[in-house]
Amino acid sequence: MFKAVLITIIRLYEMALGRTVKRCQELRRVEDHPRGVRAKSVNTRVKKVVRKRILRDNKRLMRKMASGLNISPTSMRRIGQT
Repeated sequence: MFKAVLITIIRLYEMALGRTVKRCQELRRVEDHPRGVRAKSVNTRVKKVVRKRILRDNKRLMRKMASGLNISPTSMRRIGQT
């Protein structure tokens, strides 16, 4: 039983080492691959604009404000809740 667990652990280390060596050969460095980052549609400027519009007229529809600012209605609701 212990021998099987030990072999499994050693095999996992071998696989991790193999991935690291392969990444090093591809990138010529040890760091991870660069990843794409999703662009944030809501930033501080948009939050300020939304808060000012809500203070001016709190009966205004969130969907209309969202389409005016080119952000999704879901993002608009999240801003309005905070």
